[in-house]
Order: sequence, then structure tokens, then C-alpha cells
Amino acid sequence: MLAPRNSTVEQKSPWNTIVEGTLAFKLARNMPYVPGHITYSDLIRLNRKFIFTVLRDPRKRVISLFTYAEKRANSPQVVHKYPKLKQYANMGFSDFMNHRKPVNEAAMLLLGDIEGFVAIAEKQDRSNPGKEFIEIVENGLRRLDAIYACSNQKVLDDLHARGFIPQTKEVWKNKSDNNVNFGKLGSQQEFLELLDHAAWQDVMVYRIAQQLFPETMRVPLASDEEILSEVENRFGASFTDR
Repeated sequence: MLAPRNSTVEQKSPWNTIVEGTLAFKLARNMPYVPGHITYSDLIRLNRKFIFTVLRDPRKRVISLFTYAEKRANSPQVVHKYPKLKQYANMGFSDFMNHRKPVNEAAMLLLGDIEGFVAIAEKQDRSNPGKEFIEIVENGLRRLDAIYACSNQKVLDDLHARGFIPQTKEVWKNKSDNNVNFGKLGSQQEFLELLDHAAWQDVMVYRIAQQLFPETMRVPLASDEEILSEVENRFGASFTDR
């Protein structure tokens, strides 16, 4: 974040991000590029001419959320600075999901500033989301100028082609540590159910974005088999039915 969250607002609303009248807001308004978890409404108030986001595979993102939290929770240096992270130390994936209950964070960050979105999102049946909800998602995503699902380098190349940045090369890529203990996972179906509960709205957002921005949404969603294989082969986790 280049501009801080409003400390006077409870952090239950990820779209409460920019505080007007602060020095940070004034600085952000005059910066050529403003990255971070910032809503469309806030970016409009910052006078952005081109607004885009980069999406990751939603279910892989949930797995990455766990590995990130677990690795940080087992670092004495990080826990000393952020004591609340200690609660995640040596917590297996299933317990982490039941404890934290991450719910469709990409959808909330992209669409949570739309009036009524949260209330209607909470009422949806993931097996059959309503037409009104789908229309809200579609219209919300159409507000953006571009949505990407591709390599960082391709994002940079596209922004260069649009005339927004000079020719730029990616120099560093963040990657989750493989040495993470997933604990007892139960069956494959139970694992996939946890992922689907946490990411079904994000998956819907991803699929609609593929329809709206086919030129830049180039990475297909991972299949169940790909997800399970990565967890087993990359992290060494195991399921009770394997």
C-alpha cells in the first residue's frame, strides 16, 4: 500500500483503504503508478487513467496464503515483530482453513466497494449463484481497463505496448517456500471442498474475467488433478485416500 488504511475503521472491510486529506493520499494522487490492494472507487478518486489488476488461480492463491502464513509464523524474527502470527505456527492446512476462514478475498477487493455487494454475496449458493449476483460481478469487472492472468513479464510487455511504461524486464519473482508442513489433510475430496468453500466466488470472478478480457487472461484455471498433484509433489503432503 502506498496510502494507509483508515485506522479508525474496523478492518472488516478491505475496501476502506484510502484516507482523503492525509499526506499519503496527496502523495499517491501525484504518483504516476499506485500499486496495492486498492479498490476501483479509491483509484478513481486518485485520478488514475488506467486501472488494472493481476489475478492468480484462486485455489492456488488459498494454498499460497497458508504457506505464506505458516512460514512467517515459524520465523522468530517475524513473530517478534508480528506476535499475532504465532497462532499459525505448526498449524496444518485443515485447521488453518477452519480457523481463519478466508473467504473469496479477490472478489471482495475487486467488488466490495459496490453498494450491496457484500450483502448479496453472503446469500449466494455457490452451486447456483443468482443472475443478479453474476451481473454485479460482470459489471464490476467491466469497470477495469484490463485484467491479467499471465506472467509478470507479459503484463509489463502489454503495459509498454499501451504506452504506459518503458520497456521493462522482470528482475525478481516471489515464490512460496516448499518446506511447509500441511499436516493431516484427510481425503482429496475433503481438501478440494475446503478450497472451493474459500474460493468459489474468486473462481467465478476469474472465469468471467476470462470472458471479458480474453487477450490478457491467458492462464486457464488449474484442474483438480493439477491442484492435488502440486500439493503432493511440491510440498510432500499426503491424503488419506492415496
